[in-house]
Amino acid sequence: MHRGQKYSIVVGISLILMSSFFVPIARTVESQQPVSSNVSSQRIQTSQEDSTSIASCMTSGCHGSRNAEAPIWQRAGRIWFDDDPHAKAYTHLLTESSLKIAERLLHRTFTSVNDETYRVFLEQRCVSCHASAHGSRDQYLLGADCQVCHGPAKAWGDHHYSAEWRDKKEKRFDGTEMLNTENLASRAKVCTSCHVGNLKPEAVGREVDHDLMAAGHPPMHFELETYLRAYPAHWNSEQDAELFGKTVARERWEIGQLIHAQSRLELLAERAKSAATTEANGRVWPELTEYSCYGCHHSLVGPGWRQARPSRPLYDWDAWTLAGLKYAVPTAHQSELNQLVANLKAITDTQYASSNASGTQIAAENLLGFVNDRIRLRKSENAPTIDQIKSDLQVLLQEETGDKTWEAATQWYCAMIAHLASLSIDDKPKKNLSSTTTEQIQVDFLNGPVTYHPRNLDSNRAHLQELLRKTQP
Repeated sequence: MHRGQKYSIVVGISLILMSSFFVPIARTVESQQPVSSNVSSQRIQTSQEDSTSIASCMTSGCHGSRNAEAPIWQRAGRIWFDDDPHAKAYTHLLTESSLKIAERLLHRTFTSVNDETYRVFLEQRCVSCHASAHGSRDQYLLGADCQVCHGPAKAWGDHHYSAEWRDKKEKRFDGTEMLNTENLASRAKVCTSCHVGNLKPEAVGREVDHDLMAAGHPPMHFELETYLRAYPAHWNSEQDAELFGKTVARERWEIGQLIHAQSRLELLAERAKSAATTEANGRVWPELTEYSCYGCHHSLVGPGWRQARPSRPLYDWDAWTLAGLKYAVPTAHQSELNQLVANLKAITDTQYASSNASGTQIAAENLLGFVNDRIRLRKSENAPTIDQIKSDLQVLLQEETGDKTWEAATQWYCAMIAHLASLSIDDKPKKNLSSTTTEQIQVDFLNGPVTYHPRNLDSNRAHLQELLRKTQP
C-alpha cells in the first residue's frame, strides 16, 4: 500500500484500476532461466567500473540505504529495485509467457530464453522500454532503472546535492541530460514514452502494434495519477503538495490526461505519415491498436450491450484517450475540442480510414495542436480552488453513464477519484466508507472489459456522492 492515502475508497479503487491496467505483473510465470527477484545488489555491483553504471547512486550514503529511519531520498534506490515493478521489467521478458509472445510474433520456436536469437529480438524490439537505454547489456536485469526517468547517471555527477545546485531550481536542468521530474509535464512525458509509445525520428522507436498485441502483449492503458498513487513511493510524497499545492492529485491527473493525449496523437500522426509514404516498408494501415479492442473482440453470445451499439461507432478510435481528455479541457474550449475530435473520428471511425492515411495525419495534427496549446496555456492558469473542484465533481456525478464503454467508465472513475483525493475528509467517514463500494467496483473493473456492464455504474454513484457530501467545507 502506498503512502499518503486519505481514505479507504480511494485506496480500493486505485489498486483495482491498477490491476486492470497493468496485468503483466500479476500474470507472469516462472522463467526458464532462474532470475533473482531482487536484482539490484548482484547486477549493480558487477557493473561498478562501467561509466554508465548506477553503482555510485546505490551506496548507503546516497540512495541505497536500507535503514528504515533514513530519509526517503536516501532509501529511494532500494525501494525502487526491491518493490517497484519497473525494476523487474526485463526479467518479465525472461519468462515462458514472453517467450511464447515472441514465437507467435515471429512464427518460429526458440530453445529457451537463453537462445541468442531470442536475446537479439529482445534488444531490437523490447529493451527500449523494458530496460535502460543508458545501460550496457549486462545491466538489462536492472529493468527500467533510475536513468530511464532521471537521465543518465553520468549527467548527475557529484554536484547535484550541493546547495548551489539546488538554488538554481528548474534552471539547474537546462543544457543537461538530467530529466526534471519535478515538472509534471516532463514527468508525464517520460511515462508516456513507453506506456503510450514514441515513433518520432529522433527518438528510440517504441511501439506496441497490433501484431505484438495479438501475440500476447497486454493493452496499453495508462493513467498517470492512478499509477503514481498505486506504486510504492520512492520519493517524498509531501513534496508534490509543496510544489503544486494541496490540489496536487487533480493537477497530476489533468496534466497526465493532456500529455497522454499529446503522446497518443503524436504516435497516430507518425503511424499515418509512415503509412502514407511510398517508402512505408509495408506498414499495415489502419493500425488496429488505434481502436478499442472491444470494438471487434467481444462475446458473440447475445444479446448483450456491446452487440446493441446504440450510439457507439463500430470502430471507435481510442475511446480511452478521448474519454479522459474531455474532462481535462475547460468548458470554454469544449466546442473547439468537439469539432476537432469529430473531424478525426469522421476519418478513423469509417471504412475510409484504410485508404486515407494522409487525411488521418492532418486531422491528428490539428487535434494535437489544440492539445499543445492547452498544455502551454495551463502554465499561466491558476490552480483550481476547492470550490471549483467540488463544482467539477458535481458535474461528473450528474453525467449520464448508462451507455459508457469500459474505457470511458474507467476514465470517469479516474477523474472522480483524482478530484476527491484533492479534498480532505473528516475522520468519521474514513471508517469502512464502504466495503460494498469497493467490492462492487472490483466486480466492475478487476477483470477489465470482460465482465464490465454500464448499468453497474449507477450503483456506485450514490456512494461517491456521499463521499463528496462528507468532504470538509
